[in-house]
Amino acid sequence: QSTHIQHLITETNSTCKITNKIEQMGLIQTNNNEKYLTIIAKSQTNQKKELIFVRLQPTESIENALFLYKSETSTFSSEFVDRIRSLLSREQSIPFITLSTSSINISDSDFERNLLQFIKILTEQYIDKQENVRKELENKRVYLVDFQQTEFNQTRNLNEKFQLIQKRFQTLTEQYQQEYSRRKRLSSHVNDLLSVIEQSTPVLSDAEIRMEKQLETYKMQINCLKHNIQRVQQFILSNQNQELFDNLPMENFQNVVQTHRNHIDQIRKQIQSVQTNT
Repeated sequence: QSTHIQHLITETNSTCKITNKIEQMGLIQTNNNEKYLTIIAKSQTNQKKELIFVRLQPTESIENALFLYKSETSTFSSEFVDRIRSLLSREQSIPFITLSTSSINISDSDFERNLLQFIKILTEQYIDKQENVRKELENKRVYLVDFQQTEFNQTRNLNEKFQLIQKRFQTLTEQYQQEYSRRKRLSSHVNDLLSVIEQSTPVLSDAEIRMEKQLETYKMQINCLKHNIQRVQQFILSNQNQELFDNLPMENFQNVVQTHRNHIDQIRKQIQSVQTNT
């Protein structure tokens, strides 16, 4: 009851083992019209904040249930409710430990034991959560450090590759310029040689071209006559021992040979006249 709560809070009982400092205390009412005595305490050993709820009996009045505590730095106002809500939003998984709803008053020792048990559970869960959060933050910090180191190494490797590519590109550019200059000089030299060759090569006139064509024609005729003479000679050689050849009139044979010789002499004279004119 209220007298027991007041007795525990003010620590007038010599057997009380509570070492927490009460920062703020007040009465709050929920949406279902239940009233709770709310205590914000701070542990003097580890400086952890603790939230205590005590559900009031329906027959109790506010005057008997509420013992308002005001510290030097805090006052009872709407900020108290906001503070309770902020603490509840962080510790929603912690179970509530309340007084019995029966009409029988609990003893001071039972209330103290229940309250200490509640404080123990709250503190342990809070510490466990804090430790889990610390481990998670440490893991994230290690991951972030590794990620930053990996990113730094990759960036450095990319910069080195970029520098190598840039040097290679510069080298290729220089080689291209040298090759371009060399090809330009060669092209100029070839053009000069072609110009010299064109100047040194004589140009044939129309008359010389016609004479060259006539010479080709004469050569063809001479070759044809030579071929005919060879055939005549072969004929003579193949038939000189035959009776037909013996009976052939000598005059006819001499006429054929003389005709061919005259034709050959005419061609030779024409060739000599052409060569003399050139």
